[in-house]
Amino acid sequence: MASFEGARPGVLGEAIREWRFSKFIPLYLAGIAAGAGLGIGIATWPASEVVDAPESAPSFSAPAVVEAPVFAPAPAQAPAPVETGINAAAIAVELPIEFIRAMGGLPAIEPAPPAATPAAPIVPVVPASQAPSAPAPAPAVQPAAQPEAPVAPPVAVARPNFYVPEVSSGPATDMELRLFNLLNEQRAAEGLAPYVLDAGLTKVARTRSQQLIDQNYFAHTDPYGYSMYVELLAHFGFTSYAWAGENLAMNNYAVVESPERATTSLMNSPTHRANIMATDFFRVGIGEITDARGRHYFTMIFLG
Repeated sequence: MASFEGARPGVLGEAIREWRFSKFIPLYLAGIAAGAGLGIGIATWPASEVVDAPESAPSFSAPAVVEAPVFAPAPAQAPAPVETGINAAAIAVELPIEFIRAMGGLPAIEPAPPAATPAAPIVPVVPASQAPSAPAPAPAVQPAAQPEAPVAPPVAVARPNFYVPEVSSGPATDMELRLFNLLNEQRAAEGLAPYVLDAGLTKVARTRSQQLIDQNYFAHTDPYGYSMYVELLAHFGFTSYAWAGENLAMNNYAVVESPERATTSLMNSPTHRANIMATDFFRVGIGEITDARGRHYFTMIFLG
C-alpha cells in the first residue's frame, strides 16, 4: 500500500482542504444582494425616494424653463434586473435627470435666450449751441375791436317850461342908452361911481323883457316858478359874481318920454331905488322891448 509522506500544511491549507461550496451558497447570495443594494443606493442618493415600477421603462420629464421650449427626455433604459440564480426579482430604479445626462442618455437643455427687447428709437443729439430754439408762444388773439359809435356831446337836460326866446345881440338902442344915462345921473347926484354898461348883461336884460311879453306876465318869478333872472345869468355863462339884482318897468308913454317916466317911477320905489344907488354893484345891462300894443318893457340887470 502506497503511502505518501509529506510536510504538514498551514492554516490556509487546512481551510481550503475543508471548504465545501454548497455549504456557503446562501452566504454568497446574501453578499451579492447586499453589494448590489449598496451600489444602487449610492447611485440614487439625490433622489427623493426609490419606488418599485412595472417592467415597462419609466419616462422622465425635464423641469419647465420660463420662456424656453420644454424638451421631453427620451425614456431611459431600465437597469437590467439583477438575477441571483435562485430567486431573482426585477428591480427598477428612478435615476435623477442629471445622472442620466451625465451618462449620455438626454441632450443638455440650453437656457433660452432672453426675450428680445424692442430697441429704443435713436434720437440724434444736437449740441446745445446748434439746437433750435423753442418757438415763441403765439400771442393770444384778441377779438377785433368793434367800431364805436361817435360819442355825441353832452346835451343839456331839458328843463320843463324853461323858456329862452331869441333876441338881438347888437349894441344898445336909443331908449336903452337914455335909461342908462339917467341912472348914472341919479348916482352922480349922490356922489356914487357910475355904472358900466355890459353888452352881455344887456342881452340877458333883453331876453327877460321878451319873456314878459311872450308869456304875458310881469314879475321876477315866471309862471313855472323859476327865478328867471338868476336862471338866465347861469344860462348865458355868468357864474362868477357876488351880488345880482333886477329892476323891471313897463309903461305905454311915447318914445320921446318913456325912459324918463320909467326912471321917475323907479326912484319913487324904495326897493328899486336901492338897486340903482347900491354900492355892491358896478355893472349893469339894460334891455327894452316894445310889444305890438306899444307898451315898453324895461329890464335892468345889476351885477357886482
